[in-house]
Amino acid sequence: MVRPTLAAAAKEAGRERPVPITGMTICAVGEDPARARVLAATQLAVFASRASAAPLIAFHGFESEVAAIREAFARRDMPGVAAAVPDRMLDTLTVHGTPEEARQRFAAGFDGVYDEALLFTAGKGMPEGGFEESLLGVCEAFGD
Repeated sequence: MVRPTLAAAAKEAGRERPVPITGMTICAVGEDPARARVLAATQLAVFASRASAAPLIAFHGFESEVAAIREAFARRDMPGVAAAVPDRMLDTLTVHGTPEEARQRFAAGFDGVYDEALLFTAGKGMPEGGFEESLLGVCEAFGD
């Protein structure tokens, strides 16, 4: 639906090339896959609990999971926030793991979805050192 709509609008506007599609993908990459999972789950929880994420969450059917995440946030329980993110949600919406695992997850779930993938890692809600670790891991896994 998106690509045909953008192509028609670009043609109508007189553009010679289609508008590129980009998308942000939450990434957490490190040598310890369990820690990378926690980092990705924390970032996904922060994103998913925002009202702006509701259409994506509804599209994938994760509304009840987000309710559990919000309950953990209300308790200010950051380990509980990460634990409330189930594997299916994490695997659908993020790339995480060791550099090799992250590359495999990206290839399986996101390669070709966007013209330009924006591999995103952030510090909000991260445990100490998590942002730097994840950022360096993303660079290691996907930098050329």
